[in-house]
Amino acid sequence: MGENPYAPPAVEKVLAEDTAEETIRRANIKHETSIKSIGLLNYLGVIFGVLGALRTLPSSLPALTDSAQRAGHLAGAILLPVILFIAGYSIRRLGRTGQILNLIIYGLTLFVFPAGTIIGLIALYFLLSKKGRTVFSTPYKEIVKNTPHIRYRRTTSKVAWIILIVFLLFFVSGFFWLVNQ
Repeated sequence: MGENPYAPPAVEKVLAEDTAEETIRRANIKHETSIKSIGLLNYLGVIFGVLGALRTLPSSLPALTDSAQRAGHLAGAILLPVILFIAGYSIRRLGRTGQILNLIIYGLTLFVFPAGTIIGLIALYFLLSKKGRTVFSTPYKEIVKNTPHIRYRRTTSKVAWIILIVFLLFFVSGFFWLVNQ
């Protein structure tokens, strides 16, 4: 008798080993994702900057008597969201401009105690660490282009998502409560 027709096929699966680029990308993908999430913080700053400007500009401009004060207030209200947007856009693409702008932005947030200090320290760690320097290097950008199939998979528990949603609901309701005061 020959082969068993019910037996599984005798094909050996050979898995290809990762190339050097894939190995480097897998070693740095978590840090790369963390750096890109700093860009999301910048976009959040743009949203709150615009909302804050819309809230304060109509009431504060008539109170300012000097035209230089008005111009400074308007420039700050417009310039800050624009800088945050450029910094967020550039860092999401791992650009050098985004790295420099975010170093300045999060360096300044160190003086906003306690939340700004904590967020600033974490962001500066991601930007200035050894892996951060690797992620912003020119060869790593080529590696990212050559390995688009490698993605970071987050493993977040359902409890963490519930806590985040509750926190955001409290944050948004508190924001609207302050706006209506």
